[in-house]
Amino acid sequence: MSRLHAELQRLYGLALPDGPAPGATPTPDPDPAAGQRLLVLGLSRPADWSRLQPLWQAVQDGLGLPAPAIVIDGQAGMQLWLALARPVPADQARAFVDGLRRRHLADVPDSRLTLRPGPDASAPPLTVPGGQVQPEQWSAFVAPDLAPMFSETPWLDLAPPPEGQAELLARLQPASAEVFERACATLAASLAGPVPMPGDAAQSVPAPAASGHAGAVRSPSSGAPALAAADQARQFLLVVMHDAQQPMALRIDAARALLGPPGR
Repeated sequence: MSRLHAELQRLYGLALPDGPAPGATPTPDPDPAAGQRLLVLGLSRPADWSRLQPLWQAVQDGLGLPAPAIVIDGQAGMQLWLALARPVPADQARAFVDGLRRRHLADVPDSRLTLRPGPDASAPPLTVPGGQVQPEQWSAFVAPDLAPMFSETPWLDLAPPPEGQAELLARLQPASAEVFERACATLAASLAGPVPMPGDAAQSVPAPAASGHAGAVRSPSSGAPALAAADQARQFLLVVMHDAQQPMALRIDAARALLGPPGR
């Protein structure tokens, strides 16, 4: 077994015929009854890394999961591949992927999204990076610092070296069952939590007091310390992000500010 195929099996449970490269030939999806170890969320062209990067970062910083692999697919665009150490039921995997979509890419049309497992059986067959998808266009795993280069042209002009691909995958780890369960709970709570309505913003975010302790405000009813300045800013950003009447660009900026600056 080649090193590349060994890494694909370690991370995703993909058992492929050995050879110089996996190729882009569709491979059978894992048996749903056996569970899922590979979760995919991608954007078709334009494969806008500026939209996928906050999701890639939030999976790690907000959910505590290992970094997903970044795939340039050529035809489908750019994808994030999240590896699980143990298979999970298809329904749980589907709910998690859909939760990520709702949390981070809700404004993207379904026609531009690649979800695996998807909401139905109409998703295209799984293809493994490393093969030719069009003349002089090859799919590949890519490093995070190179991902922005492929937003407009999500492919390589030459076949990716198998050893280089294996080295990229060797740096990644699958999420343990315990870590994934915590991530599922955290994501579900973020989706189910109360969201302040735009009309209630003045009540949800108290105005700073004219006097008092620095970094805190006083509740007008009880006089107890209320939200700190940082919490007020976060609450304001949440209001903007969820306000459908605000320009989409402003809502996206608010979401990015909530996720924080890229750290990886």
